[in-house]
Amino acid sequence: MTEIDPNITDRLAKLTNELFGSKAAFARAVGTTPSYMWSVGNDPQRIVKSLGRIGLADERIDLNWLLRGKSLGSSSFVQRELARENEFLREEVRFLREQVLKRLGALEK
Repeated sequence: MTEIDPNITDRLAKLTNELFGSKAAFARAVGTTPSYMWSVGNDPQRIVKSLGRIGLADERIDLNWLLRGKSLGSSSFVQRELARENEFLREEVRFLREQVLKRLGALEK
């Protein structure tokens, strides 16, 4: 197994503050409690295991940055490919969010 960057906890804290303003708001976006997100946020292993859930919270979340802390390369080709990949992931997140909301709406009826 690849070693997990221990700075992922700092990046998650930065993401939480910048996009959501508080751990409580982030926890609501992820669909869980602040205490659960606090425990996840302090454990790099749990952050990695929760990437899917975190990614669904907001389409602006760059999971590549959260996981690695940097882009994979510095060439313009690599940057373009990463941008395309990030856009693809954002589209997937939008699609999954719509599907979840549709199912939740169907359950409420």
